[in-house]
Amino acid sequence: MHLVLNLSMTKQHFIKHLRVLFTLLGVLTLLSYSIWIIYGQLIEQQHPSSVLSQNLNGKSKADASFSVSEPTEASNKSESSDTFYSQLTALDLMNVQEVINRALSAVMFNESNKLILLQAQLLDTAKQLNLPPSQIDFINSPQALNFMRFRAKRAWFSQEVEKRYLNIQSLDGLLKQFPEAQGDLYQTATELIIQRDAIIFNIAKQLAGEQQRKVTEDDINAAKLAWLDSLAQTTKN
Repeated sequence: MHLVLNLSMTKQHFIKHLRVLFTLLGVLTLLSYSIWIIYGQLIEQQHPSSVLSQNLNGKSKADASFSVSEPTEASNKSESSDTFYSQLTALDLMNVQEVINRALSAVMFNESNKLILLQAQLLDTAKQLNLPPSQIDFINSPQALNFMRFRAKRAWFSQEVEKRYLNIQSLDGLLKQFPEAQGDLYQTATELIIQRDAIIFNIAKQLAGEQQRKVTEDDINAAKLAWLDSLAQTTKN
């Protein structure tokens, strides 16, 4: 009975960590979006490639405090001041969920041709919508392809973290497979796994405490089963 009560109290921790798990996916989106914000600003300054290189090499961090300024009328005029361009940007087109999903699929299945096709379709759409030349130039650049790969790898990493969290596995080797996740994203994932393991160990301590003995491997295994069962019950609710 005492163990059941303890496990019931621990259930609140499971719910908390489920929320953290889904927040991890949000962190990915925020960081990727912030990186794109930096790119968007630098595109207008005609320096898109330098920051992309820094981010891909892990030498700069995405900062959520950046914001994309609304395109001004002047920035959307041609040199002749007679032609007006769409206020849409490369960022707007590449943040469409279908574009994100197709890029992820292309990277996961190592189908570079599909990523190039996606870029071509984005370029065609940008021209039809009459985006500013600087935005079209960026969509048509190698940097745009590199960024789609970069963001897809981070999304893929997040999916792998979720699998390992639910299967009670460590993150061993994951950063080597996804170096794009280095920094805040990997740190968040590591903290999530550590906290999960701490909950499981606390359950094992409760099991051993019922018999006033030290924690054994059997207690750890039983605690994992209890954690998985509580997790399943929580997700049902």
